[in-house]
Amino acid sequence: MTLTPEQITKYSEIMARFEGLTPETDSKGLWIKHFRSDSVSRPKYHTDYNWLMRVWLKFRDLDLTKFERELYYMHSKLRKDLDFIITRKPKEEAFINLGEAIEWYQNLKSTP
Repeated sequence: MTLTPEQITKYSEIMARFEGLTPETDSKGLWIKHFRSDSVSRPKYHTDYNWLMRVWLKFRDLDLTKFERELYYMHSKLRKDLDFIITRKPKEEAFINLGEAIEWYQNLKSTP
């Protein structure tokens, strides 16, 4: 699976926001500004498992008990599916699926 530049930018931005980082763009593409310091770097969620795993662990450990039962079960299913994908599939596939799962969660949070 080959990632497009659009996919890399979209899901990197979603993951950065989820992680509490500030995504910024310039003529060279997406950059991430770290809140804990003034450092700025290119996101590596799609190339570095250390970056991807930080986001995966945060998503995995979300507490959705305050939502309806169906949403709680959907999160449980996503966690199970993602656990399989992250441990057994190519990194690019894990990147896309985790990005889609976080996007689902963010849409859930923004729904009244």
